[in-house]
Amino acid sequence: MKDVNNIEAIIFDLDGTIYNKKWLKLFFSLSYIFNLSILLSYLKIRKQNIGIDCKTKDKFNVRIIEDLSKRTSMSHEKCKIFIENFMQNFISILEKKYKPNNNIIEVINYYHNKGVKIICLSDYSMAKERLLALNIDITKFTLIKSSEDYGALKPAKTPFIKIAEELNIDVSKIIVVGDRDDTDGEGARRCNMEFVKYPEQFNILTKHIIDE
Repeated sequence: MKDVNNIEAIIFDLDGTIYNKKWLKLFFSLSYIFNLSILLSYLKIRKQNIGIDCKTKDKFNVRIIEDLSKRTSMSHEKCKIFIENFMQNFISILEKKYKPNNNIIEVINYYHNKGVKIICLSDYSMAKERLLALNIDITKFTLIKSSEDYGALKPAKTPFIKIAEELNIDVSKIIVVGDRDDTDGEGARRCNMEFVKYPEQFNILTKHIIDE
């Protein structure tokens, strides 16, 4: 692990990292008890598109909607409405059922105060709204992004590289924090960013707070 004192930015995954997503699938299933097959189709399609670079957000959305339409026989418009409702429901579930992990918030505050750029990169859209639903101070974040914004779900390297370019920070000075090695970790490695797996390796970042 490189010296964290030399890092200039930290990219945090949202779901499963900034908050514990335990029971999330159950809450979604209960919400879609009468449309469970559509929900499962949507989630399966997203999984099948992991790592595929569609280049733009619009092309990504078109691909997902077309796949969902083929799988469910719904019209493109109904698929679009389903996805929009899914995201609104996502926000509602977080607001009612979840709170952020305290140790994550502590690290965000600490490194933000040190002048390190803090970024949230979620695979799902409406990341800003979901952070607000968790009652998180979004002013601590320099960027709040979804990998959908870049047309490619993790572990595609495009979202990570584009963020580095937007920040004008070399990839060697960026750490990625996430709960999944196959998406967050692999995405980081593909563009030579350091990866810290949460919670197993999180003490790499928290020990500096304790030392002070």
